[in-house]
Amino acid sequence: MTRHAWPAGWAFLLPALASVHTVSFLMYTTRRYRTFAVVAGVATILVPFLLDALGLIPSSYVFEEGRLSITPIMIEFHPAKLKVYLLLAAVGLVLLPGFVLGRYRVALEKTEEEAFLSAWNVRHILPGEARKAAAMLQRSARREAAAQFGSAPSTHSKTRAPKAA
Repeated sequence: MTRHAWPAGWAFLLPALASVHTVSFLMYTTRRYRTFAVVAGVATILVPFLLDALGLIPSSYVFEEGRLSITPIMIEFHPAKLKVYLLLAAVGLVLLPGFVLGRYRVALEKTEEEAFLSAWNVRHILPGEARKAAAMLQRSARREAAAQFGSAPSTHSKTRAPKAA
Protein backbone atom coordinates (compact mmCIF):
# COMPACT_ATOMS: atom_id res chain seq x y z
CA MET A 1 0.00 0.00 0.00
CA THR A 2 1.35 3.43 -0.96
CA ARG A 3 1.73 5.83 1.95
CA HIS A 4 2.44 9.56 2.03
CA ALA A 5 3.82 11.80 4.70
CA TRP A 6 0.72 13.71 5.78
CA PRO A 7 -1.63 11.99 8.19
CA ALA A 8 -4.53 14.17 7.12
CA GLY A 9 -3.87 14.94 3.44
CA TRP A 10 -2.33 17.79 1.51
CA ALA A 11 -4.84 20.49 2.55
CA PHE A 12 -4.91 19.97 6.30
CA LEU A 13 -1.75 21.53 7.71
CA LEU A 14 0.56 21.75 4.70
CA PRO A 15 -0.55 25.20 3.40
CA ALA A 16 0.02 26.84 6.78
CA LEU A 17 3.44 25.23 7.16
CA ALA A 18 4.41 26.19 3.60
CA SER A 19 3.31 29.77 4.27
CA VAL A 20 5.34 30.08 7.46
CA HIS A 21 8.45 28.62 5.85
CA THR A 22 8.11 30.77 2.73
CA VAL A 23 7.81 33.96 4.81
CA SER A 24 10.80 32.87 6.91
CA PHE A 25 12.93 32.33 3.81
CA LEU A 26 11.82 35.65 2.33
CA MET A 27 12.81 37.47 5.51
CA TYR A 28 16.33 36.08 5.68
CA THR A 29 17.44 35.34 2.13
CA THR A 30 18.96 37.59 -0.48
CA ARG A 31 16.95 39.00 -3.38
CA ARG A 32 18.49 36.39 -5.67
CA TYR A 33 16.67 33.51 -3.90
CA ARG A 34 13.32 35.15 -3.11
CA THR A 35 11.59 33.98 -6.27
CA PHE A 36 12.83 30.46 -5.62
CA ALA A 37 11.45 30.60 -2.06
CA VAL A 38 7.98 31.57 -3.32
CA VAL A 39 8.03 28.95 -6.09
CA ALA A 40 9.13 26.27 -3.61
CA GLY A 41 6.35 27.30 -1.20
CA VAL A 42 3.71 27.09 -3.93
CA ALA A 43 5.13 23.77 -5.20
CA THR A 44 4.93 22.37 -1.67
CA ILE A 45 1.17 22.70 -1.93
CA LEU A 46 0.61 22.08 -5.65
CA VAL A 47 2.62 18.86 -6.01
CA PRO A 48 0.68 16.84 -3.39
CA PHE A 49 -2.59 18.31 -4.68
CA LEU A 50 -1.80 17.23 -8.23
CA LEU A 51 -0.64 13.78 -7.11
CA ASP A 52 -3.92 13.37 -5.23
CA ALA A 53 -6.04 14.78 -8.09
CA LEU A 54 -4.37 12.48 -10.63
CA GLY A 55 -4.85 9.45 -8.38
CA LEU A 56 -1.12 8.82 -8.03
CA ILE A 57 -1.44 8.74 -4.24
CA PRO A 58 -4.45 7.57 -2.26
CA SER A 59 -6.79 10.40 -1.37
CA SER A 60 -7.12 11.36 2.26
CA TYR A 61 -10.47 12.99 1.63
CA VAL A 62 -13.70 11.10 1.10
CA PHE A 63 -16.84 13.03 0.21
CA GLU A 64 -20.03 11.09 0.88
CA GLU A 65 -23.57 12.10 1.71
CA GLY A 66 -22.64 15.77 2.09
CA ARG A 67 -19.84 15.03 4.57
CA LEU A 68 -16.10 15.23 4.32
CA SER A 69 -14.22 12.40 5.95
CA ILE A 70 -10.48 12.56 6.46
CA THR A 71 -8.97 9.12 6.07
CA PRO A 72 -5.56 8.56 7.59
CA ILE A 73 -3.19 7.05 5.07
CA MET A 74 0.06 7.00 7.01
CA ILE A 75 -1.01 6.58 10.62
CA GLU A 76 -3.96 5.51 12.68
CA PHE A 77 -5.75 8.34 14.40
CA HIS A 78 -5.96 8.13 18.19
CA PRO A 79 -8.40 10.87 19.27
CA ALA A 80 -6.42 12.12 22.30
CA LYS A 81 -3.07 12.03 20.49
CA LEU A 82 -4.55 13.72 17.42
CA LYS A 83 -5.94 16.55 19.55
CA VAL A 84 -2.52 17.09 21.14
CA TYR A 85 -0.87 17.01 17.69
CA LEU A 86 -3.35 19.54 16.30
CA LEU A 87 -2.93 21.79 19.33
CA LEU A 88 0.88 21.72 19.11
CA ALA A 89 0.80 22.28 15.35
CA ALA A 90 -1.55 25.27 15.70
CA VAL A 91 0.50 26.80 18.52
CA GLY A 92 3.67 26.20 16.50
CA LEU A 93 2.16 28.03 13.53
CA VAL A 94 1.76 31.09 15.76
CA LEU A 95 5.07 30.81 17.61
CA LEU A 96 7.34 30.19 14.60
CA PRO A 97 6.42 33.31 12.61
CA GLY A 98 6.29 35.28 15.85
CA PHE A 99 9.85 34.24 16.63
CA VAL A 100 11.11 34.86 13.09
CA LEU A 101 9.42 38.24 12.69
CA GLY A 102 10.40 39.25 16.23
CA ARG A 103 14.07 38.65 15.44
CA TYR A 104 13.70 40.52 12.16
CA ARG A 105 12.10 43.48 13.94
CA VAL A 106 14.94 43.62 16.49
CA ALA A 107 17.49 43.67 13.65
CA LEU A 108 15.51 46.39 11.84
CA GLU A 109 15.31 48.55 14.97
CA LYS A 110 19.04 48.15 15.56
CA THR A 111 19.79 49.18 11.96
CA GLU A 112 17.48 52.21 12.22
CA GLU A 113 19.14 53.28 15.47
CA GLU A 114 22.61 52.96 13.95
CA ALA A 115 21.55 55.01 10.90
CA PHE A 116 20.05 57.71 13.13
CA LEU A 117 23.19 57.90 15.27
CA SER A 118 25.42 58.06 12.19
CA ALA A 119 23.35 60.89 10.71
CA TRP A 120 23.36 62.73 14.04
CA ASN A 121 27.15 62.43 14.29
CA VAL A 122 27.66 63.63 10.72
CA ARG A 123 25.40 66.66 11.31
CA HIS A 124 27.44 67.66 14.35
CA ILE A 125 30.86 66.97 12.86
CA LEU A 126 30.44 68.69 9.49
CA PRO A 127 30.89 72.45 9.32
CA GLY A 128 27.81 74.55 8.55
CA GLU A 129 28.74 75.14 4.88
CA ALA A 130 29.12 71.42 4.23
CA ARG A 131 25.70 70.73 5.81
CA LYS A 132 24.11 73.38 3.56
CA ALA A 133 25.76 71.86 0.48
CA ALA A 134 24.57 68.38 1.45
CA ALA A 135 21.01 69.66 1.94
CA MET A 136 21.09 71.33 -1.50
CA LEU A 137 22.30 68.08 -3.09
CA GLN A 138 19.55 66.16 -1.34
CA ARG A 139 16.83 68.55 -2.59
CA SER A 140 18.30 68.41 -6.09
CA ALA A 141 18.29 64.60 -6.03
CA ARG A 142 14.63 64.58 -4.93
CA ARG A 143 13.66 66.90 -7.80
CA GLU A 144 15.56 64.74 -10.31
CA ALA A 145 13.89 61.59 -9.02
CA ALA A 146 10.45 63.23 -9.18
CA ALA A 147 11.10 64.36 -12.76
CA GLN A 148 12.46 60.95 -13.79
CA PHE A 149 9.62 58.92 -12.30
CA GLY A 150 6.87 61.47 -12.91
CA SER A 151 5.90 61.68 -9.27
CA ALA A 152 5.24 64.61 -7.03
CA PRO A 153 8.11 65.90 -4.90
CA SER A 154 8.57 64.24 -1.55
CA THR A 155 6.45 65.40 1.36
CA HIS A 156 9.72 66.12 3.11
CA SER A 157 10.66 68.89 0.71
CA LYS A 158 10.48 72.44 2.01
CA THR A 159 8.34 73.73 -0.84
CA ARG A 160 4.65 73.66 -0.03
CA ALA A 161 1.60 74.57 -2.05
CA PRO A 162 0.07 77.89 -1.04
CA LYS A 163 -2.91 77.62 1.29
CA ALA A 164 -6.32 78.45 -0.10
CA ALA A 165 -7.76 81.73 1.11
